Amino acid sequence: PSEPIVSIEGQGRIDVQVSGIESNEGQLYVEIYDESTYFRYEDVLREQIVAVTSEAMTVTLSDVPPGRYIVAVSHDINSNSKLDTTTFGLPTEAYGFSRGARGLTGPPDFEDGAFEFNGTGIVVPVRID
Repeated sequence: PSEPIVSIEGQGRIDVQVSGIESNEGQLYVEIYDESTYFRYEDVLREQIVAVTSEAMTVTLSDVPPGRYIVAVSHDINSNSKLDTTTFGLPTEAYGFSRGARGLTGPPDFEDGAFEFNGTGIVVPVRID
C-alpha cells in the first residue's frame, strides 16, 4: 500500500518525496511520464537529476501541466548515468514508482502507478528499493 498523494501550494508543482535511499552516493533520477511517453526515456516530460544527500529527499518537478502521470525514480549509485542491471535485465540499483507500483518482470503497467494531476501542487511519495 502506498502513501496518499496530497495537495500543496504551487501551480504546476509536483514534489516527489523519495524514501528508502540506502546510500549517500550517486544521483537520483526523478522522471515523470504520461501514457504516451511512458518508459521512452528520450521523451521524458520532466526530469530532475540530483546528488543524493540523505536517506529521504524531496525533489521538485516544476511547470507540469495538468494530466495523468506516473513518476519513476532510480538511484544511480555509481553515477554512470544508467540503471545498472544483471545479464538478465533485472535492476541492481534501487528504483520505485508512484503509488508503489511494481512490475513482475519489467516496469509496472502505467495505470498501476498513474495519478491525476490538476495543475495544483501535490506531493507524490515514492519508496525505492
